[in-house]
Amino acid sequence: MQMRTHFKENDLLSGEIQQINVNGTIHIQTRNLKYGKLKNGILLKVNHILIKKTKHQFIDLVENVKAILGLNGIIWIYFSTVVVEDEYFNDDKTKIESLNKDEKPDYNNAILIVLFRNIIKSLDEYGILIIRENILKYYNLFIENFHKGIKKEDKNKFQKIAIISKEEEKVIIGMLKEEINKEKAKKQKQKKEKEKNKEKNLQEFKNKKKDDFEIEDKELES
Repeated sequence: MQMRTHFKENDLLSGEIQQINVNGTIHIQTRNLKYGKLKNGILLKVNHILIKKTKHQFIDLVENVKAILGLNGIIWIYFSTVVVEDEYFNDDKTKIESLNKDEKPDYNNAILIVLFRNIIKSLDEYGILIIRENILKYYNLFIENFHKGIKKEDKNKFQKIAIISKEEEKVIIGMLKEEINKEKAKKQKQKKEKEKNKEKNLQEFKNKKKDDFEIEDKELES
């Protein structure tokens, strides 16, 4: 397959590098919907240290807004009706062609793309891990505390959610950090309890073995 029939210079691509030749040319595969030309979205750069390696770097957010979290700190936030979990990793060429249709985000999805861009930039600024859970927690806290009950039909009001003021940001970051710390403390507590139970079970096992040996010694003496 010739790449130039599908892509041209300066296109933004997501692909899997299969081989780097000595002359500098690169072999890239884009055989499924996980890869290909990036469209209908916004590109941003964050501190790569805040990107955690997970099973999938392709994530669903809300509605039909999705994101690719690059381990190099490059993030693509975009619109697509393709379901990440069910369809992105399909290698069926016929299915790929039918799913890879020329779709455009509507007004509301465009607003959400900008909002998630601002959410991720906020997480980056405050040095908070950029993972799906934190992005959605930030989003839910922001909507719940500052735009509760907002309707998509009211475009004049809905477009305002794309902008996060500095005052709103400070409030949300404070609440988010509190939630993260609570979850961290909960996990540490569960870990300690697990280790404690493990030590308890080990001690019970040792005591049982000791009792068994004592019984055997008594039987031999008799």
